Amino acid sequence: MDGIETIGAASFNGVFLYADSPITFVVPDSVKAIGLNAFTGNWYLQNIVLSENVTSIDSLAFNDRIKSIYCTGNVDVCRENVGEAFADKVKQALVKTINGVNYVYDDKGKLVTTSGNRTEKRIYTIDEANAVTGKVNSVKIRYR
Repeated sequence: MDGIETIGAASFNGVFLYADSPITFVVPDSVKAIGLNAFTGNWYLQNIVLSENVTSIDSLAFNDRIKSIYCTGNVDVCRENVGEAFADKVKQALVKTINGVNYVYDDKGKLVTTSGNRTEKRIYTIDEANAVTGKVNSVKIRYR
């Protein structure tokens, strides 16, 4: 989906209708517009992750079950872009990319979701392990 600039009308309407658990959808940075009813039929969809590149969002793009709209850019710009109906659901998010995977965190440092694919098949680094678990592991070395 990278490179797509518009998520058209009813593009994902009902796509996740039979999901087993709540879903977070990460909108690619290339997207600039989200159309009418793009996600309205997704009853399990609870979170959307947007960049500030999304400057046009139809007022009926999402359903009222959306709990959070995470913005990876300027949160005030995102609030303006989503409009009054969803402005109170916009929250700041931070993205950390490690080995081709984007880890999206809320403003309290809790992992919201991941997206992307690992670029190398190797053992996870300490940074990757910490990103996934949210824990900080450290090793102390003493010299004598």
